[in-house]
Amino acid sequence: MLYIQVMRYSTSDLSRKSGDIIARALQGPVTITQRGKPRLILMSVEEYNRLRLKADGKRTDRAGAAPPPPDPDA
Repeated sequence: MLYIQVMRYSTSDLSRKSGDIIARALQGPVTITQRGKPRLILMSVEEYNRLRLKADGKRTDRAGAAPPPPDPDA
């Protein structure tokens, strides 16, 4: 199994260093914490789509076609 190091930042870090955190999220998933607890995962659209397609492939085996991802431009 492949282990990926996920960087963690607080919501305060996100407010202060959003550009740096976004740049990091383009390289790999980033966890955003609030009061020390993981609350969000920030990742690139490409990574999200890759994971979505992988999950949809597994889901179609059990429940038929999965709904399309939401249109970010809508």
